Amino acid sequence: MTSVPELFAQPRAALLEAAAARGMELPPHLEHGELVGALVAHLADAGEAVVADGELSMMHEGFGFVRLAAADYAETASDAYVSQKQIRALNLQHGHRVRGRVRAPRGAERSLSLQHVDAVQGVAVEKIGDVAPFSSRRAVVATPPLLLGDGDAFAPLAKQAPWRLGHRVLVHAGPEFARAAWLRDLALAVAAANPELAVTLCLLDQRPEDLAAARAAGADAELTVVGTRFADEPKRHCEVAELALQAALRRVERGDDLVLVVDSLSALARAHARSQPPSGAWIQPGLDARAVLGPKRLFASARQLDGGGSLTVLATVQEGPTDLDQAIAREFAPGSNSDVWPEDPARSRTRPEDQG
Repeated sequence: MTSVPELFAQPRAALLEAAAARGMELPPHLEHGELVGALVAHLADAGEAVVADGELSMMHEGFGFVRLAAADYAETASDAYVSQKQIRALNLQHGHRVRGRVRAPRGAERSLSLQHVDAVQGVAVEKIGDVAPFSSRRAVVATPPLLLGDGDAFAPLAKQAPWRLGHRVLVHAGPEFARAAWLRDLALAVAAANPELAVTLCLLDQRPEDLAAARAAGADAELTVVGTRFADEPKRHCEVAELALQAALRRVERGDDLVLVVDSLSALARAHARSQPPSGAWIQPGLDARAVLGPKRLFASARQLDGGGSLTVLATVQEGPTDLDQAIAREFAPGSNSDVWPEDPARSRTRPEDQG
């Protein structure tokens, strides 16, 4: 059985070869997602089973689409439409990982469609059972340690500022600090020292080459890597961060321990400020009070849940020379369990009450 993520992961040459072998006539210069979508539609029309497998992105109208982390949750022609009826029947939520067989578009339809949902979060529909929502679960004091390893470059940091599963770790970085590379290496170190953990690296407002390097490194370590480029619209940064967060929460609800590594809360706050109307209340000239609510919700979601499951958030803020950078950093500092200065490790600390 073929899956959409498997096809999306194949190089362009392999997809074109597969299309040619089936006698498909494709227009030139198709984007990768369009090529995958055309091949999936052809296979489905021929009666072959093709399954969609990805995160559910919910629209305001009540329907949704299955997005791929490999495509940075962007809209592509290989996304499968999920109807309101399917969503209501299983009470699906934004970020749920859904799997099911797809069919080709019919008539005036423009996208692939999910015929039925076979599994949610990797569990067959008939075995899903009751799952308490994240928002209704009680948070407990984080105690299990988050290991960084004794032999890597982060060992001194682990001793100076020990972390726990469920912590909110605020990484203070200067404007010239290579945040993306440092966080990429940190995510790899966390994954290597804690093989039982799921690790997601969310890089926002990045240079394309930094994203490509993170994705290549993450593939070998089985990290989930999603991100946006600095030329993307502000709304796009907000959407990717939100879906990455919701996908993490859906896993934590089922008892998984997940680490979400984010760069940066500063970029996300700016994106929120530019993509929504001002509230009229200002934290700082140029920083609307509403702009920090989304990033704060992401950072505040880190916790260990009573009964199992935890979300640990390692997120950067830019400690720049401007009053705006400093104002954004001040908004998040009170809620952290640990503060880290990669450029001055001696300043790093975990609050005494959070050291376990």
